[in-house]
Amino acid sequence: MKTIKSFENRDDAMVEAQEWAEEMNETFCKKHSFHVVEEGNDLIIKVGMN
Repeated sequence: MKTIKSFENRDDAMVEAQEWAEEMNETFCKKHSFHVVEEGNDLIIKVGMN
């Protein structure tokens, strides 16, 4: 996955970030969970321990 992407609007960026986080939650090892957070003008997928 590309780690940095640019979007024309926030809604498109949020949809893609949420899809990535969901995909990672479904396909990775289940020892971690992924969620989207806003930091300024950026949307970041954060990881936490389950």
